Amino acid sequence: MPQPPLSFGDAFCCKSKDYIFLGKLEGVTYAGRLYSITETDTVLAMEMRLRVGPGTDDDHRRKIPLYTYVMLKEIYNGRMANLKKLDYPSDYFSDYVTLPQIHPDDIKQIHNELMNHEQVTGKLRRLL
Repeated sequence: MPQPPLSFGDAFCCKSKDYIFLGKLEGVTYAGRLYSITETDTVLAMEMRLRVGPGTDDDHRRKIPLYTYVMLKEIYNGRMANLKKLDYPSDYFSDYVTLPQIHPDDIKQIHNELMNHEQVTGKLRRLL
């Protein structure tokens, strides 16, 4: 049975990891990771250490891909959509399972984060 097509903001699981679908273009699938609560806590702790270090500020933090994320609500509460690695070969996600829908406010926030972060390519911005 063919898998349902994914649209921007759809959550899915592939290879035992959760993702959010961002788009597909020219043999590349764009997706962000939906980190587990444990992974989220680790990233937040690393970010906190960075924030209290000498010579750090929010502008510097925003340029680091690891810290490009959106904290999620409702059923994904306590988890982040991490947007540090976004491009995968199109066939990487050939076998996936769809997950419950991400809150619409979170999807808007993810869109805004992608449109405003320096690490996001022009190709992906045009796709959004």
